[in-house]
Amino acid sequence: MSRTLKFRAWIKSRKQWQTQENVEWTPIREIMGKGNVDDYVWMQFTGLLDKNGREIYENDLVLSPCGEKGQVVFVNAGFYAEYLPPDDWDIMCPGECVTTEHEVIGNIYESSDLLKEAE
Repeated sequence: MSRTLKFRAWIKSRKQWQTQENVEWTPIREIMGKGNVDDYVWMQFTGLLDKNGREIYENDLVLSPCGEKGQVVFVNAGFYAEYLPPDDWDIMCPGECVTTEHEVIGNIYESSDLLKEAE
C-alpha cells in the first residue's frame, strides 16, 4: 500500500499558500538558504480526501460526522482531529483518527472566523 507524499506551505509574510502545483514551488532553494525558511509553515497531506473529495492536510479545520469541529494534527505516526470545545478553543479535547467521513471547513491560518464562531 502506498500513499501520496506531498506538502503545502503557508507563507506568513504574504499570507498565502504555496503548493506543489504552484509555479513558484521551490522548497529546495528555500531549504538551501536562498529564502527566509522561518517564513514558511510546512504541512503534510494526510493521504486522505474528505467526504467532498478535498485533500486533508495538517492544520486543516474539519467537521466530524457528528458535527464537532476539530483541527488536524499529526500525533504518534497518525493524523487525528483534535476537537475544539465550543466554550474554549484554547483547550483541545482528545480526538479521533481523521477519516474520509470528515469535511474540511477551513484551516487555522485563513479561517479565524470559524474559531470565533465557537466562542
